[in-house]
Amino acid sequence: RQPLPADVQARLTNIVGIIAGVEAKVPAQARTATAAINAARRDAARSGDAEVERSRYEALFMPLSIEDRQLEVLSDDVVGRDGADAVLAQIADLRARLAALDKQRTALPE
Repeated sequence: RQPLPADVQARLTNIVGIIAGVEAKVPAQARTATAAINAARRDAARSGDAEVERSRYEALFMPLSIEDRQLEVLSDDVVGRDGADAVLAQIADLRARLAALDKQRTALPE
């Protein structure tokens, strides 16, 4: 069997960094968006602020679709190679993190 591509670890590190960056920003942005949404419920004149904050919150997640695709490509690149099992386990963990983030993406109040 062939060895893993030389850039596998660098690619994983890049993906991990992007996911971690989103994970770090989500709690504060969710609080800000939720506060704006709740304020708009009390005062309709604040609905524009709520939409802006909701859009900012949703924009945080945009890079994740790219990273999901990168994980798919990486998985294809390592299948059947020496050391693939460890990399595929890391990919599975990262996909679980992406799934958790997707739940958070849709968790804002209406």
